[in-house]
Amino acid sequence: HFGARLSRPWTARSCPRSLSKQPSRHSPISDVMASFSAMVPMVAGAAAANLLFGMFQLMTGAPTSRAAWSWQCTMYTGTSSAAAVYMDPGADNGLTCSDGTTLTCSCSADPCVGMNAALPSDLVCAGAGPDASNDGCFSLHHAYGTPPTALTLVAGRGSGTLADACGAAGILKVYGHAGGLDLLMSWGAIEAGRNDSSMVPASATECQHLCDSDSACKFFTFNDQGTSDGNYGYFRGLCFLQEELACEGDAFSHYHGIISGPASCSSGPTPAPTPAPTPVPTPAASPAPTPAPTPAPTPAPTPVPTPAASPAPTPAP
Repeated sequence: HFGARLSRPWTARSCPRSLSKQPSRHSPISDVMASFSAMVPMVAGAAAANLLFGMFQLMTGAPTSRAAWSWQCTMYTGTSSAAAVYMDPGADNGLTCSDGTTLTCSCSADPCVGMNAALPSDLVCAGAGPDASNDGCFSLHHAYGTPPTALTLVAGRGSGTLADACGAAGILKVYGHAGGLDLLMSWGAIEAGRNDSSMVPASATECQHLCDSDSACKFFTFNDQGTSDGNYGYFRGLCFLQEELACEGDAFSHYHGIISGPASCSSGPTPAPTPAPTPVPTPAASPAPTPAPTPAPTPAPTPVPTPAASPAPTPAP
């Protein structure tokens, strides 16, 4: 469905509102070039050449809508992936943060196109942390391992103090939109053979299912930046299937709009089994008391015979 959306000519009706109001003199191509020039010093040698060639293809051989993908800020109400809200650049009506400020969404360019990232003012306020919708199985605004190169090229990370994982996790496969994967391949950001456009996951849960169906996949990282029906749809829904980290230390890195987690929510540490209750020992039955012997009946005493009364003497005549 992304292809149908993005293959149409880029008009004020099909582009985000923030773009439709811009003066006609503003060229999306120049925006991309300006933002891309800042990326070149970060990449060296053949990788830079591949990136430059890919960007040239993007600008000259692709529809204008590809050259001007629009970004949004992602916030998770109640720290729940089930309550994601996508804020347009310039929005100042986000959640109320713990310090009393209001979450805002800003961008370094106007319009916010190309490699200019739309970022929330506070990742923690935007819902970074364990996902409340699945008892903390997913990590919101976090990537597993250090952020994959392909992700850093098309998704803004955030600002402030950002924690990094102890190392990079091996990439087994990357699912996503064919157009977006082709661009990332041309930039040298995805190894040949690891791209798969057979499915574009619509949610982190769908990405997790893809990971769970691959026996080698232990964790996933999903790009949840921006709504699925916008021009950013070429990169929204990127799903990275990853091996388990070989290093010890932090396993996740802060990253705006990214959701990560294990292949299965039941694949975490196995809880210690609850021991069976110790049965209360049944007390031994007390032996029945030995009845006292019944005493032999005392024989009744033999009565002393009463002597017969002597007859009264007969008086003399």
